[in-house]
Amino acid sequence: MLKAGLELRRADGRVDHPHPALLVWPAKDRVFSEAGARRLAETIPHARWETVPDSYSWIPEDRPDLLAGLLLNFLTDHRFITQNP
Repeated sequence: MLKAGLELRRADGRVDHPHPALLVWPAKDRVFSEAGARRLAETIPHARWETVPDSYSWIPEDRPDLLAGLLLNFLTDHRFITQNP
């Protein structure tokens, strides 16, 4: 456990991730704090943060419609996929 903590501390703020990242967070999560997740997002260059209202810990079940839209927009914006004309 201590070793894992040291590795996390060394990695804090030094994320080398050159690609766009999407972090989708449930607004009503009771297990993991939004503040902690936002700190994570701040360590990732090119990260996009989205909060999903009316969602708890399992966004795909609580708001599949909104999650699908966020994913589609993100993937399209970064040209991972293209929209059909």
